[in-house]
Amino acid sequence: MRKGVAVLLGVSCMLLSCAIGQWGGVKAEAKSTIASLDYSYTNLHDTDTEAKYIDPKNPKAVIAGGKLSLDLAEKYGAKDSGYAFTKGNGRVYASLNGQGRRKLEWSGEEDKFQDGDASVYAPVITAGKKNLWDEKNLPYYEVEFSTKGYQAVTFSLSIGATKKAPKSYRMAYRVGNSGKYTTLFYQTAAVTLSKNKQFVRMSAALPDAVNDKERVMVKIYATDAATVGGGKLSDNPTGGKIGINHILVEGVQRGETKSGTQNTPKQNSTDGKAVKVGKATVSKVTVKKKKVTVTIKKMSGVSGYQVQAASDKKIKKNVKSVKGKSRKVVFKKWNRKACYVRVRAYKTDASGKRIYGKWSSAKKAKKVK
Repeated sequence: MRKGVAVLLGVSCMLLSCAIGQWGGVKAEAKSTIASLDYSYTNLHDTDTEAKYIDPKNPKAVIAGGKLSLDLAEKYGAKDSGYAFTKGNGRVYASLNGQGRRKLEWSGEEDKFQDGDASVYAPVITAGKKNLWDEKNLPYYEVEFSTKGYQAVTFSLSIGATKKAPKSYRMAYRVGNSGKYTTLFYQTAAVTLSKNKQFVRMSAALPDAVNDKERVMVKIYATDAATVGGGKLSDNPTGGKIGINHILVEGVQRGETKSGTQNTPKQNSTDGKAVKVGKATVSKVTVKKKKVTVTIKKMSGVSGYQVQAASDKKIKKNVKSVKGKSRKVVFKKWNRKACYVRVRAYKTDASGKRIYGKWSSAKKAKKVK
């Protein structure tokens, strides 16, 4: 009897072992570092023309003569040719609404960034008189690297900003050095900064389209003009700084996986789920002197709203439509006996394309006078 039980247990273990090997026992492929960037400030401070020794307690005081420049030039690169990665093949560029390249600078003693437990000088893009930031001129970074010989590519970095800089950022990617960017709609590929001068991580698993390519570009861009301090860029268009550091590009060397393919989330998805812009709601409709005022319930993470007004419930007749960021919309000179309104929210990706949520149910104004 005991012998029979032992044989049965042995067979069961063999079957279980086979099942694990077939369905769950394949070891996850180890990722390798394709390229990385980790900038650090030292006493030997590189400028556009020559290296100068700077007192770390007072970086404005130049010990070795000459005019101080906070540029990262010579040691790491320059604004037009890009700033080089510290390991592997990669470059970083800073820009403003596509209007030419901007230089990177050290943040300086008064604007140290919190990087984990340390307070450090950070490489930043800075607003200025010739580099005004506002709703139409939003700053961004572009990171260029090669994935030749790699698949299952992931990208991450640290980003932070001062109170007068934008607070919300998102990633987009493209293959090659031209063409439109495709927005990455993963939760970790977007961030809203809540603390002044503090680095936080952003990351994304890049789609299969970037595998084994000579040139891949990732764009990290401000999504709107709201600032970390609670205002907007137009309040102080010359006062912001955005820091970037600790860029890491990882991947699996091609040929190391059993399937040879990458199991990444489908594009336009968040954590494997289809991306949906939330459904907007009309919270209030008021009518006075043939003026219809629509108030929209506030939503987070959207770029704007589209509001429609019509004389029928199906929103087919005498339709008027308004798009914008405001949650209060006014339709003037409404001469119809009835008025129905509806709203939907939208997000704008890096290429300017609007992605819409579902329409709200039509809401009728009580009376049009």
